[in-house]
Amino acid sequence: IQNVTASNTWENMITAGGNGSVELYYDNTKRFETNSNGTKVFGSAYISDGTIYLEKSGVHHHRILANDTGNDLAFQQSSDSGANSNFTSYLRIKDGGDIALPVDGKQLLIGAGEDLRLYHDGNNSFVNSQGNGHLFIRGDDVKIQDANSGHDMAVFIEDGAVELYY
Repeated sequence: IQNVTASNTWENMITAGGNGSVELYYDNTKRFETNSNGTKVFGSAYISDGTIYLEKSGVHHHRILANDTGNDLAFQQSSDSGANSNFTSYLRIKDGGDIALPVDGKQLLIGAGEDLRLYHDGNNSFVNSQGNGHLFIRGDDVKIQDANSGHDMAVFIEDGAVELYY
């Protein structure tokens, strides 16, 4: 399907090829096509207040959801393989840039061997180094503080003392 422009020339709007391929054009520039692998977008794709679904038949479904809580971006997975209705957010990029793993017991796995793990089990928090090397904590002065008031529990002073508090 073509249209005539103001300068009396023809430009493509929709091209439908044999075996099912379709191309969509904007101002005679291809912006979208179907092919044997699915679809392809040329340029940018914008989804306004929407959800992107990533599905594979017979397995858990995934989706990327804008405005999950406030202006957050959530990566979710369904707990069922058929109804596609019971989604849980396992990763959230919060408005302002913080990253949250909002489900207890899930781990942030770091490294090619996933040997540095950060997680919270619902009651306790863990930094777990499971690799062959050492876990280094570096700083000019290193402090371990309580969670509520920020009082020092241990202070390690560079080239100096170690202070323990109770």
